[in-house]
Amino acid sequence: MSIMRPSTIGRRDLYVSFKKDENLWSEPINMGRQINTNEDDASPFIAADGKTLYYSTQGFTGYGNNDIYKTERLDNSWLNWSEPENLGPAINTAEWDAFFTIPASGEYAYLCSSNASKKEDIYRLDLPKTAKPESVAIISGNVVSTTDKKTVVCILKMTPQNDKLKPEVKNYDPVTGLFSFVVPLKEIYDFVPYAKGYLGLNETIDLSKEISYREIKKDFYLMPLEVGNKGVLNSFTFEQGESKLQAPALKDLDRIVQAMLDFPTLEIFFEGHTDNQGDFQLNLKLSEERLEEVKHYLVSKSISPERITSKGWGQTHPIASNATEERRKLNRRVEFTIVKK
Repeated sequence: MSIMRPSTIGRRDLYVSFKKDENLWSEPINMGRQINTNEDDASPFIAADGKTLYYSTQGFTGYGNNDIYKTERLDNSWLNWSEPENLGPAINTAEWDAFFTIPASGEYAYLCSSNASKKEDIYRLDLPKTAKPESVAIISGNVVSTTDKKTVVCILKMTPQNDKLKPEVKNYDPVTGLFSFVVPLKEIYDFVPYAKGYLGLNETIDLSKEISYREIKKDFYLMPLEVGNKGVLNSFTFEQGESKLQAPALKDLDRIVQAMLDFPTLEIFFEGHTDNQGDFQLNLKLSEERLEEVKHYLVSKSISPERITSKGWGQTHPIASNATEERRKLNRRVEFTIVKK
């Protein structure tokens, strides 16, 4: 926001406020002397990447009246910014320029600019590469049941695999439309929906090799906790010949733990599978060892062992070709079935 307060450096400064609850916001914080000047600093706009700020000011030497500047947030304090960069004479005029906005695609921009008679008009322009924010992806869709494919009211959590990025949680209600996440490229994201009476299935979207704006339509799934329903624990990507559970697998098991705590009579049957590399009998034993790891983890979380049954199938039930390592990974899996509720 652009306002005048006792802490203002000039006439009007840029401030930031954070949403704390449905109708509650934090006290506005002055965004610092790096971007605020002794003049009016106005019309702030944060791009879809969440860190590139565009605003209008006369506080720096420019091309006339208020010019539009670009700066980037350097950390999560919202107080440290790169040196503001004038967007140049292709965008700024000798008159008043402000209210610069960009769609998520970053391909073009809108702004208000005064002409010689001091009347403000709205302009649309192709955005030069130097003025663009970082590219993002928009991921949108529905959350549906695995059984009847009907939409389900739920909470949807997005967790970047990069610990430096913050998770994001959205309330999904099909009445109000699709969910939508705007995320930086060159990262990998895990998505899990949560709803009482369902088990959320983890889905991973890999944007690590993407370099330009994308719109991704993707549905996520909730499995009803009903007898006979079956799922695959997608995060169980074992190293070849290993039975040790990886960190993503523990997150999946934690959701199963919560479901079994919510429904104390719930019982689950687990099935373990391997690829076809190595000795047949050793693969059979390996699939059973992986299931023992699963059972041991659940029991360590106060789940009674009588509620857990399992069977290792070794390499006898492939779901993909074993011709390449990428395909063999699909066969090294753990499946589960609800057998009692």
